[in-house]
Amino acid sequence: MNLLANKGYGIYDRVDIDMDDFMFLHRLAEKTNQLQKEISHWKKAFDNENKIAGHLQKKVECLEKELRSYQEIADISEIGIAGAERN
Repeated sequence: MNLLANKGYGIYDRVDIDMDDFMFLHRLAEKTNQLQKEISHWKKAFDNENKIAGHLQKKVECLEKELRSYQEIADISEIGIAGAERN
């Protein structure tokens, strides 16, 4: 990374270039860490959404099952009422 220092520039120029390289790498590392934290946050949010969706799906299935039970009872009751009316 320190190409100018290899071309015969003085020690002070080399320090400046090394510091620029260091600051570039430091900013790059900070950005990388920031992105990793953001990715982690969104992965957790996605996992939580999937858990919530799973719970909601189970609740819907349970309610649909309960509804079918009531519909079957209603159908049986209607058959019983219709049969009683015929007699």
